[in-house]
Amino acid sequence: MATKWVSLDKLRYAISKIHTLLQGKVDKVDGKGLSANDLTAALKGNYDAAYTHSQAAHAPAAAEKNIIVGVQVNGSDLTPDGSRKVNVRVPTGALAGKSQVSETDLDAALKEKVNSASEGNHSHGNKTVLDQIEQADLDKLDGIAAGANKYVHPTSSGSKHIPTGGASGQILRWSADGTAVWGADNDTKYSPVTQSANGLMSAVDKKKLDGFGAASSYALKSDITQMYRYKGSVSDASKLPASGQVAGDVYDIQTASSYGPAGTNVAWNGTAWDALGGAFTIEECTNAEIDQIFTDLAAG
Repeated sequence: MATKWVSLDKLRYAISKIHTLLQGKVDKVDGKGLSANDLTAALKGNYDAAYTHSQAAHAPAAAEKNIIVGVQVNGSDLTPDGSRKVNVRVPTGALAGKSQVSETDLDAALKEKVNSASEGNHSHGNKTVLDQIEQADLDKLDGIAAGANKYVHPTSSGSKHIPTGGASGQILRWSADGTAVWGADNDTKYSPVTQSANGLMSAVDKKKLDGFGAASSYALKSDITQMYRYKGSVSDASKLPASGQVAGDVYDIQTASSYGPAGTNVAWNGTAWDALGGAFTIEECTNAEIDQIFTDLAAG
């Protein structure tokens, strides 16, 4: 964000606005403060009574005690049925009071099935083979990538090797998509280029080149040097060169003159000195000037 300087007129306007706003402020009253008791005795008594009541320990009038408001089983709410009763079903039997079931709690038939499964007493078509597989064999199988030992080198385009044969001076030439053959390295002859036919360069580049004008139509380095050239400073306008100057020479005039204020730059245009502009100073208003504005406002 650019720095802006406030003029005295703008500053006076801003302060006058502040002064106007301050006219509506509440004046300070001697002996009064934010902590002073400015309430009437009756009103303060009402506030004190309300505060005392709020600190008293007593239960609300509508409080209820020892009344069940709902029934849950394992955290889930039970809803009363049509008879407005809640039925909590509790397991019964020999296992109802146990947190875990042991082998001795099972009947004979179920116990035999469980033991048979845990001891591997089951059968399937490949049981003989699978029973012979050890963990080391499984570890080896896990290390083999899918499709291993089945690599077939591709023969598609871009995957074929350089063909055999060839002789000194020969090069690989295109034969078909993805296929090359050995052949002689023939010399290439380029025809003259035109804007419509390629040759030593492309037709597009030829058209661009033809678009340029003759070299004499462009500015030379010597032409560019005729721009402004700073030559130095002179104490006053009478010290400006009267001869030998060339167009583009620039001087700084240190004192005020007919060309402008002190610090004005002038350039020789070929026949006379032409003013390019001068320097000027922006001053910041002082504290004394700001204080004076407040004094003037206070005086009305």
